[in-house]
Amino acid sequence: SVRSYLNLIIKPTTMLTTTTPKIILDPVSPGETAHYKFNITNNGTKPLTLQASASCGCTTPTLPKSTILPFEMLEGTGTYRAGRFADSGARIKKAIYITPSEGERLTLDLYTVIK
Repeated sequence: SVRSYLNLIIKPTTMLTTTTPKIILDPVSPGETAHYKFNITNNGTKPLTLQASASCGCTTPTLPKSTILPFEMLEGTGTYRAGRFADSGARIKKAIYITPSEGERLTLDLYTVIK
């Protein structure tokens, strides 16, 4: 029917994307805090409520607001704090998670090396 066809065409979608899937920080010293930025775009047709988290307590992502409108881009910021006793030359990889109220979670990877 026409109605089911229109529902298929205009069905709301949810999809988060980023142009910063890999965040590469300059090398950091043990105990040092590094700052980073990332972006999130809602390419869907519905507003979404977002929650930012990370794989470790040493990484803290923050979004400027919790709701993102369709086709809106938000710039997030965050910090990574290297452990005080981190080994020199250690390669660090942390995950940043952006979880929407609907749809799939977006994962960004953060990389650095300990000086």
